[in-house]
Amino acid sequence: MGDLDHPEIDWNTKTTEKGMYHCSQLFLDAMRDAYLIQHLDTPTRFRHGQNPHILDLLFTIEDNMVSNVEHHAGLGLSDHVIITCNQQVSLQNQKKVEPHHFRYHKGNYKKMNQNLLEIDWETDLNILTPEDAWTFYSSMLNEEIHTKISSQ
Repeated sequence: MGDLDHPEIDWNTKTTEKGMYHCSQLFLDAMRDAYLIQHLDTPTRFRHGQNPHILDLLFTIEDNMVSNVEHHAGLGLSDHVIITCNQQVSLQNQKKVEPHHFRYHKGNYKKMNQNLLEIDWETDLNILTPEDAWTFYSSMLNEEIHTKISSQ
């Protein structure tokens, strides 16, 4: 939800008269590609001397995730309305993960440093994408932390 300033978009038809490379058309394309549903269909911004526009948008991935959308008078001198709605949220039972309370003052940093120095970082990281390199680096570091620093 937010103020996404695309007054060129007709949100009732989900089209724009601008060219295919205009930011408004690219925004619509990205919205469609992500299968997002925009729920606001009445103007959300009213400024004297200008046509009202739907500038504040509310996206979800399913149509039934939002209900009872209401527009209220703006706050103070704002030219945007206040939007309220009910949001359907589905919570799944997730396994409770107990936080680790490491005893950092008792860590075997000499052995940790020795193990990390034995890794050929330049060779290992140069063949990876940045995301894979970060995953590799953080997994190696976390392994050292979990094996060389005791927890309570």
